[in-house]
Amino acid sequence: MDTVPPILPPTDDWIFKLLFGDERHKDNTIALLRSFLDLPDEEFDISFMDTALKPETEDDKTLVCSIRWI
Repeated sequence: MDTVPPILPPTDDWIFKLLFGDERHKDNTIALLRSFLDLPDEEFDISFMDTALKPETEDDKTLVCSIRWI
């Protein structure tokens, strides 16, 4: 019996970031944003920034902001 290899879910944080949070996949990210936001039809550009907010104290955790709109 053939087994189907598991498909990595795009809803998983690191897979989503790989698919949509990288300069190499900018077109995919823009298409995703257009699918649920009312964006103008004209061309525009997006940029990717380091979104990890470093902890200020030893007890703090690292916070990751997935999308930052400026």
